[in-house]
Amino acid sequence: MRLHSAATFWQKLLLPSLLLSAFSFATVICFVNDLPPKWALPGVLVFVTAVSWYRLWPLKTVKADADGLLIGNFRREIRVPYADIQDVAMLDPGNPVAAVITLTHPSDFGQRIKFLPYHKFCRFKNHPAIRLLRERAGLAPL
Repeated sequence: MRLHSAATFWQKLLLPSLLLSAFSFATVICFVNDLPPKWALPGVLVFVTAVSWYRLWPLKTVKADADGLLIGNFRREIRVPYADIQDVAMLDPGNPVAAVITLTHPSDFGQRIKFLPYHKFCRFKNHPAIRLLRERAGLAPL
């Protein structure tokens, strides 16, 4: 069962690539043609890179089956048993962008696994993917 959003590929890989390419191209054009915003664009480029690095690139794909989770980064997948899950929650309840799975010990992708849950109109604290993972890991409901 897929728990991650279908937009994960777009959010993790395509959107940052398009934004970074567009701002890089605009920066080069402004420097070549000596246009006024040429000194602002490198700052925007650094900002977009930092936001992408912190918020988007760590996103993983998450699938659940009877034995545990399959966690991937579009190049490889690892299996994590439900017993290794320490906590599952929304990353920031005030701005629900991603959920985080905290493992009892580090995996190949780290101890905290960030993912975009599939789209569901509900209160994010009670997202069905979060409830399912907490239930299968034997954690108390939120």
